[in-house]
Amino acid sequence: MNDKLKEFIRYLKQNRGFDRLLDAMQEKYRSFGTVKGTLVLRNASPNEKDAVGGLMQRNFQTETDIRVTSSGLKKVLSQTPYSDYTLDQVVMAYYGRDIRSKKEEESADRQAEMEYFNEILNPYKQTGSGEWLTRVINFHEAGWDYLHRHYRQDAGRLQAALTRALDAGNHLPVFNGTVCRVALFAANMTGDPHAFDYGRMESHILLYIIRFHLQPDKGEGISAVDKMRLYHLAGIRKDDLLNNTTVYGISCVTVTGRDHVGTKGFLKEREPLILTLNLLFKTRELLVTESKRIYVVENSGVFSELVEHLYKDSVSMMCTNGQMTAASLLMIEMLVEQGCEIFYSGDFDPEGLQIADKLKTRVPSVHFWHFSIDDYEACKPCVLLAKERLSKLETIKDRQLMKVAAVMKKQEQAGYQEALLDRYLSDIK
Repeated sequence: MNDKLKEFIRYLKQNRGFDRLLDAMQEKYRSFGTVKGTLVLRNASPNEKDAVGGLMQRNFQTETDIRVTSSGLKKVLSQTPYSDYTLDQVVMAYYGRDIRSKKEEESADRQAEMEYFNEILNPYKQTGSGEWLTRVINFHEAGWDYLHRHYRQDAGRLQAALTRALDAGNHLPVFNGTVCRVALFAANMTGDPHAFDYGRMESHILLYIIRFHLQPDKGEGISAVDKMRLYHLAGIRKDDLLNNTTVYGISCVTVTGRDHVGTKGFLKEREPLILTLNLLFKTRELLVTESKRIYVVENSGVFSELVEHLYKDSVSMMCTNGQMTAASLLMIEMLVEQGCEIFYSGDFDPEGLQIADKLKTRVPSVHFWHFSIDDYEACKPCVLLAKERLSKLETIKDRQLMKVAAVMKKQEQAGYQEALLDRYLSDIK
């Protein structure tokens, strides 16, 4: 910086009334790569009005905001001993460093991010997992949004998780024709038996890698059922005895084409049956009544009453027992794929409507069963709902359920399935 420019910068810095003007010039440079457009100082102080007014030879005293154009500044500068300098040079000199535009910063950030991922990729380039990461980096395929977000949040944690997942993705049990429990697989690969538990970063990345190997072209999101299915396909078994659904009048045909003796026995004895997620993964077909109508209820008490009343009738039913498990969702999807009609009914409370709404979003062909305003009124709702629970009704998206939600918000009361038992029985019989 030569002496004349130093003199001008010294003049600007000596008067604090120029501070915000230079800040505005810097922001324009960062946005456009040069100082241009109109510079605005809102709610300008008397000192700012004096300083900028003196420089621009204008009176700003009666104005709340100061507005100065870059062309006006250039014109003023051309009439001073400092006419040899551009506004860009003045800004650089004032802040004592090169100022990068936002575009330049973004470009530098992208370059740093690519260098980060390529450094992780190098040891895996000739592997299956490396092929996945290469495509993610170069073409932003499924998994990129997740990796990019966590890179921004904690690049160190992501590097550790990504390395673990890449190693595991190259050694999936299915590649050797074997099966391994998830805890043992995680312990063998990482030393941590919980490394690939759902919710862990390692697990999320590994699922993307598994899908790349076994179910390509499936998009970005991975649902709860997809996670279970992907681990199963990879030969990784979850301890899923508690992930189940309850059925009546339904039995299974195994992937080998034989009747599952256990489920057939419950069907013969007309007893309800708990089906685990693991059994559903081993099932090729679900045997139901000829009508192919499946009645699904949320409440276990209602389910038990229906079973008792319909003991001698040919009917197929399910009970989700509240929030949908992966087993319940998988079973409903399997039934729909077989051409079955699903009739779903739940409680008239905010949580019950949310469960039904989510199910309808995931399986649009589901029919709501006694989920109307008339059914809500028939429940004789009398349980008062707190404001926190009522606020959940704002999340409902299905039009039919939105109408019920609107009435429920007015009455601020919940109704429950038990009161509709006669209506259910009348439909089924």
